[in-house]
Amino acid sequence: MWVQKQAAIYFVSIVKPHGVEVLIWPRILIFSCFKEELSYFVTLKPLKKSKGRYDFGEIVWSDGFHYVRSPLVVLVNTSNDDDPSTVFSSNTTAARSSMQGPLRS
Repeated sequence: MWVQKQAAIYFVSIVKPHGVEVLIWPRILIFSCFKEELSYFVTLKPLKKSKGRYDFGEIVWSDGFHYVRSPLVVLVNTSNDDDPSTVFSSNTTAARSSMQGPLRS
């Protein structure tokens, strides 16, 4: 992959893991210079109770021609470790990531 020397705008799309709300901020990354690195934030929130299961999805950034994919692998476990019969209604996890661009194939 080669890095372009011109500006590029990437828009996010999300394939959500089953039963998990995924929020990305910002939803648009605007690269204005060579090898610029931008950060984005990912928030994950379970939508239903679970005592532990894996679900899969992905975050896809695209400028309409190029695609940058980041897999999402989520272990959903809303149960209380002290009492396995107790399940909480929600737990939210947030993370920060980054992408370097603009990209060109």
